Amino acid sequence: GGGAPAPPPPPRGAAGGIPPRRGGEPLYDSDYENSQEDDDDQSPAESNGGGGNAAVTAKINQDRGGIAFPYGGCPRTALFAAYDGHGEGGEMVSQYALHEIQRRLEVHPEFGPGRDVAQAFKTTFVHVDECLQVEEEIEPLYAGTTACVCLLRGTKLSVANAGDSRAVLARRMEGDDAPFVPRDAATGAAEEGKDAGSAAAPKVRLAPFDLSVDQNPDSPGEKERIISAGGFVSPPPEPGLSARVWLDPTFTQIGLAMARSIGDHAVKAVGVISEPVVTHYDLTPRDEFMIVATDGVWEFIESAEAVDIVQGFLEKGLGASRACQGLIEAAAAKWHEYEGDYRDDITALVVRLDGIWDHGAKGKSGEGEGKGDGSAGEKKDEKKSEEEAAESKERSEEQAEKEERGLDL
Repeated sequence: GGGAPAPPPPPRGAAGGIPPRRGGEPLYDSDYENSQEDDDDQSPAESNGGGGNAAVTAKINQDRGGIAFPYGGCPRTALFAAYDGHGEGGEMVSQYALHEIQRRLEVHPEFGPGRDVAQAFKTTFVHVDECLQVEEEIEPLYAGTTACVCLLRGTKLSVANAGDSRAVLARRMEGDDAPFVPRDAATGAAEEGKDAGSAAAPKVRLAPFDLSVDQNPDSPGEKERIISAGGFVSPPPEPGLSARVWLDPTFTQIGLAMARSIGDHAVKAVGVISEPVVTHYDLTPRDEFMIVATDGVWEFIESAEAVDIVQGFLEKGLGASRACQGLIEAAAAKWHEYEGDYRDDITALVVRLDGIWDHGAKGKSGEGEGKGDGSAGEKKDEKKSEEEAAESKERSEEQAEKEERGLDL
């Protein structure tokens, strides 16, 4: 397709010329800070490549994650969300979305019980996207964010997703419908070569259930919308990489690796929309926990493996925060194995669902972020006591915006 009105020329680095990376980032080199300011001939992406000096490149952490409880004035309602920002100022878009979606959703006329919460989600996402245009400190033309937001009301779960962050449910299986998966006793990770009768096998059998679907540019329905709006979709250049959205048939302008997002206004005219896909679920006593994470987790870890990793920690009584930390560490190890010194931002939430309202949503969940940078730096951890967790409900925005944390919420 073609014929869409062209936005202003993209910034340097947004028009191709950067080696393809895994993950959902557009081809913006502005996501990086290069300490060698006098070396204009070497792009940050190139200096971060194989064999280069990774120490000179630091990636801005653009992920955000949040938990709101109680939510909407109800002690049996909570909101869980993960956002993956990208582009120059993408961290400001994800931060804005984190606060504004939470703030606007609960006052939407359709938010109340028995109303159309799907419509509330859709109009809230779209309104937040539109309001970015009047934010003086945010330029949403070439910056954006994914949004995976989960609203839990009693046993009713609604998931609104725009982009390729993902929510996954772990459901306890009964009978012979799921095999035992042995685990490493030290790490909680699945072991290979162990039979099902091993003592290391889990106590219960859990199966993954994807609560959201990644909205890639070549996904059914997404690709057709983009092409009909005048955009162009390039296929994945190789297995494991993403299809991308372009303004031109020669694939030189933009290259966004998702079909829906908040922000990214340069490609809104060619079918990239901010309206989320909203799905609803009735939780059962067999539903053990939920994972909400950005694609820093999902790039190399499938939903089943993530469930297995988290289950391994929870079975040892280590709690949601330690399980969340273990999942982030496993994802970081995968990035190092496959990409060397490069690592995407990693944000994850683990929410234990069994008896969640007995102790409060924050007492049954863990949240963490791992900063992805050129040197693949270590994630810093914080532990909070139960008393501190109660106070964390009123923590300042500055504390909530810490780039790296592991909160025992």
